[in-house]
Amino acid sequence: MRGEIVLNDISYDDDRINILTSDFLDFTLRIDIDSERSLKEELEDKSGLKETLESTKYYNELEESDYSHELLKKAEYINDNFDNIYNDIEYVSLNFDNIDDKEYIKNNPMILDKKIVLSDVITLDDYEKVENLIKEYDSIKDRIYVNFIFNNGYVSIEDAYKTIKIIKNKAEEILKLNMSPFENIMYTYDIVRNRIYTKENEGESAFKSRDLSEVLLGDKIVCVGYSNIFASLLTYMGIKNRIVQLRDPNDEEKGHERNAIYVVDPKYDVDGVYYFDATWDSRRKDDNKNYLRRYNFFAKTRNEMDEIYPFIDENFPVYDELYEGVKEMLKEYSTCKFTRFIGSLNYALGFTGKERLDVGDYLSSNYSSSKILSDLEDSLSKFDKPLSAETYLKLLNNVRKKEYYNLDYPYSYDELFYTLFASNWEFEENYLCIGELMEKEKDLESKYKIELREFLRADEDKRLLKDTEEVKLTKVLKLTLDKKKEVK
Repeated sequence: MRGEIVLNDISYDDDRINILTSDFLDFTLRIDIDSERSLKEELEDKSGLKETLESTKYYNELEESDYSHELLKKAEYINDNFDNIYNDIEYVSLNFDNIDDKEYIKNNPMILDKKIVLSDVITLDDYEKVENLIKEYDSIKDRIYVNFIFNNGYVSIEDAYKTIKIIKNKAEEILKLNMSPFENIMYTYDIVRNRIYTKENEGESAFKSRDLSEVLLGDKIVCVGYSNIFASLLTYMGIKNRIVQLRDPNDEEKGHERNAIYVVDPKYDVDGVYYFDATWDSRRKDDNKNYLRRYNFFAKTRNEMDEIYPFIDENFPVYDELYEGVKEMLKEYSTCKFTRFIGSLNYALGFTGKERLDVGDYLSSNYSSSKILSDLEDSLSKFDKPLSAETYLKLLNNVRKKEYYNLDYPYSYDELFYTLFASNWEFEENYLCIGELMEKEKDLESKYKIELREFLRADEDKRLLKDTEEVKLTKVLKLTLDKKKEVK
């Protein structure tokens, strides 16, 4: 078996030893240590092991689940093999508040046989901190690992440095283009979805295609990987976003991830929460650059995404009936309704910058129902602001100009139209209603003609046409000048 030992210098409960399951190892052994004793002495002290085994057996009898059965097996194995359990250990994780990591490693050289996970939790802002850690642990840096945001598994300190450097450089490169927030989002989305969906090989860890460091430094990527890269770049740029964990209502084992972003951009008169699925809009094999014409899952409302496929949002499961449910919850002081609605209520409030409802305030009736309902109504309204084709086209036009210069992405009047057509963007009501016309003319050719007519009508002042012609001419002139300079 492969496991880890987590060493705590502060006791979390009455049990000195705890046995836990692990996402990527066979078991986790958590030990509350005495700072005066060596690691060897800690491992020779079996006190608490019997109590832990008994409590695990009791829990299994109460729960009777696959999880409790598995936990009991691990507890029995550790109990029977505790004298030699260190041989099964791959990671020793330091979880210290008062003990210095480096000093502890120095005083316990036996730890150098294992991968050592430092107490620090690394974020994307820790570029210099990671640089300093690499210098500090230079002689043993190949043994040093960290907990790193957007990764489930532990990451070597050197890979953490490489990852932050990639995100930092790319995000700063985007910010230098001086685009608006929504433009930064589309530009980043296009970079992320350039990767081709590739599952990990049989026998490889699932983290290969999911963890931020693995997908950035490797060649595997699935939905979790796309959402992690997108979220990390946006986070570095200061754009408020969340990773959305989804569950298939028809299959408990089937899940998915996408991103939700609170988009505030006066340039496009946008102030709302939108969902983005870079996985479903990603480049296919042999796709060339055709994926750049598809924005079927870009900046969609909650309802628009649910119409495509109604996943259950693990963090925001109650949506349509949330307002009325919370209203009844506050009126009736219902524990049942509180349990059902509090998570979704606080998710909606927190995401849009409103004050969340504190559990203690609810239990003591120390809150204002009118304020909570007013805040919730405003928050929910931000989840239901569909964007028009006019907004999408204006955004696409401005972003694609930048991409045309910097990434050599296709940009022309035809490309703008084909993207509109492939992405199923709908114009405002003041234009022809394509949905109604399509009831009479259902074939693709008719849809093409109708949307072309609407596209041309939306560009009555020829602004888009002029932009594409001017930008292409400017690029040609620039290339010509550059060639002349090379000749000289």
